[in-house]
Amino acid sequence: MAESEQLLEVPSTPPVMNGNGHPANLSQSKLLIPQTQTSDAVTSDKKRKQSTTSQMSSIETSWSWFVMVSSFFCHLLLYGIFWSVGVYYVVFLEEFQQDAGATSWIGAIQASFVYFSGPLGSVLTNRFGYRPMMVAGTLLASLGLAMSMFATSIYHLYATFGILTGLGIGIAYVPSITAVGSWFDRHRTLAIGIACSGCGAGSFVFPRLIRFLVELYGWRGSLLVLAGFNLNIIVFSMFMLPSPKDERDENRNKKLIKSNSNSLFNHHILIKKRYLLLSLNNLLYFFGMAVVYGHLSNFAKIKLDIQDDNTSALLFSYMGLANFAGRLFFGLLGHHPKINVILAYACATFVGGIATFMMPFAPSYTVLIVLAVVFGLFTGCIGSYMPDLVIRFLDIHHLAVGYGCLLVYEGTGTLLGGPVAGWLFDLTLDYDVSFYVGGAAMIAAVISLLPTYKCMKPSPHEPDAVFSTEKSVILSWEHIGNAEQSPV
Repeated sequence: MAESEQLLEVPSTPPVMNGNGHPANLSQSKLLIPQTQTSDAVTSDKKRKQSTTSQMSSIETSWSWFVMVSSFFCHLLLYGIFWSVGVYYVVFLEEFQQDAGATSWIGAIQASFVYFSGPLGSVLTNRFGYRPMMVAGTLLASLGLAMSMFATSIYHLYATFGILTGLGIGIAYVPSITAVGSWFDRHRTLAIGIACSGCGAGSFVFPRLIRFLVELYGWRGSLLVLAGFNLNIIVFSMFMLPSPKDERDENRNKKLIKSNSNSLFNHHILIKKRYLLLSLNNLLYFFGMAVVYGHLSNFAKIKLDIQDDNTSALLFSYMGLANFAGRLFFGLLGHHPKINVILAYACATFVGGIATFMMPFAPSYTVLIVLAVVFGLFTGCIGSYMPDLVIRFLDIHHLAVGYGCLLVYEGTGTLLGGPVAGWLFDLTLDYDVSFYVGGAAMIAAVISLLPTYKCMKPSPHEPDAVFSTEKSVILSWEHIGNAEQSPV
């Protein structure tokens, strides 16, 4: 009799058998394992397989792409303002006549609150959803920008431009990126790369825009205009609906899990070795990036004797445009099935560290532009790969918490990087040592991640997806062997 390979639903616990030798109760949780069957059972098993396949089908729909485009513009606005802090650094340095270290704290505080608010943003996103938290974060950030125009000292800016604006950006950022991760599975890396490329686009547009606004309205008026621009995020947040994955998770939590994992914040996932190494990598790398984003403009003015603020600010535009291209490129590259994302991430970030280390050796403005472009291009991989790495090291269900807590390490590095570079400049009256330290930290970050090189895919005996149905939980394995090798 002909045989064919089929997927049978087998009860996870021994079923009660009736008199005909068939299970009397089929409503128990089931696991999928391969089983050889005769042709007499093919028809009925095909129906059963089609039902299972429909449950395991991709969560991607046409609406997924609307979410991705909306996230792109949210990134453009959020990070366009956030990463342009180096432009305002020069303005604040001249306005308040404070030393480099004290002035650096404005951007450092803002960046640290953007990142430190990650866990809060993830918990609130899990509790209230994407749209409410994006609206709340946007309003808070715009309030901080608007209040900054009334600052009479650098300490006022610590509270308004630093704390309020940073906290608002951080709360709005977490749902803007986790929504994309929840709406995609097959094209997740590509979609995240496109969405995060909005950071690079914003970094290209906003430095020039800010310089124009400062010349037209003064730095105080420019902050008020930026507060208005930022409110447009509320419009794009209206597209951030819950995904089918979110609905399955909610059903799973309510009906099937009665343990600590049912809580909004599962701290046990944060002590996994791979995740801790990724966290260390982010801390060191963002330390080095903070040196570049916080001091590159002033570095160019002093090192190369550039007197025009617009010329030095253009470095951020070139870097932002390269970052935009890098996020798109690495998003496409990571989508290829033969690419090891960890290796691609490590190689790209290593090049970014080398570019930082080489900036003090730039003999001309043109060479510095080249190094800034290289830095922006290869550091673009962070936005494209980081959510995907969190998913691979943890799982899709812990994306919001895992990514949110990762921002704490990024914030710590950013909080230290800018002021340390400023203090080193105050001590040596030269930026060379600052950029050497920043580049060395970024290279050390790459080395710290190498032990995770082979930790790319889930173990064949670990479920990589959980699909909840009304009466059962179906666990699927990416690579499942025969019945004897099955973990059942």
